[in-house]
Amino acid sequence: MIQYDLDGATLFYVTEDGLKVKRSPLDGASYSAMVDVLDQQIEAARENTNNVDAYKQALANAQLSVGLPGFVVPVKPMQKNVSDKGVITLTAFNPPLADIVPLNVQGTGTNTIRQETVDIQALDHAMITAIYRKMFPAS
Repeated sequence: MIQYDLDGATLFYVTEDGLKVKRSPLDGASYSAMVDVLDQQIEAARENTNNVDAYKQALANAQLSVGLPGFVVPVKPMQKNVSDKGVITLTAFNPPLADIVPLNVQGTGTNTIRQETVDIQALDHAMITAIYRKMFPAS
């Protein structure tokens, strides 16, 4: 990623070999090219953020209609990367974006969706047992 140096005007990036490539405003066209690439990197980060937000909203909307007629799984966007030399690549987001969570349907043709419920009797039993053990500790 291209960055401004400590003087606030010079741009630099570090290559894979660890070399620091710098351009100052006095370098003319090469400095302007580096500023253009920096602008592309900033715009790519903005696009990635907007794409992730739009996907999360589409996923939340789609999750509400899982199993209904007309249900469509939203397409995952690709992450736009701009290298320090201006090469644009599209890759999958890391960490990966969320997927649709399938609903647990009771059976085929029943048109009912099983909802997981809390076993109230088991909770009551556990609470009463805990109270009993607290009141009458084993000797």
